[in-house]
Amino acid sequence: MANSNRMTAEEIEARVWAFVIVSLVVILIGSMAMFLYSVSFVTQPMSGLAPIDKVYTQQISTIMVFVSGVLGGVAGRSGVKAVAKAVASAEVTDDDPPPKPVVPKPPVVSPKPMVRPLATNDDDDDPPFKGARE
Repeated sequence: MANSNRMTAEEIEARVWAFVIVSLVVILIGSMAMFLYSVSFVTQPMSGLAPIDKVYTQQISTIMVFVSGVLGGVAGRSGVKAVAKAVASAEVTDDDPPPKPVVPKPPVVSPKPMVRPLATNDDDDDPPFKGARE
């Protein structure tokens, strides 16, 4: 029997996503090149852009924003999926012992300083300040 060179479903999906991402990057770079060429090398009137150039510039700008958003979403989705698979496979093959619980140490209490009582005169019944006996 001959070896089969058939791709798995994951390999096909990876190639499709790569094709989509490369296509979107080519569209984005082409749009940027057209935008820069039209602004840099096409003669413009002295008082702002020509009306048709203004519409053209807005369309290219909208296309670039749209393609950038789609490119970020597609790349982010495939990246998140790859990370999730890697984390799941790492958890399955994890044979490390579980972490030991951290027991907090009791706080160190410094001894309180000795406070001497105030000197009192027991035979004197006068209040400490005037007006307290009323």
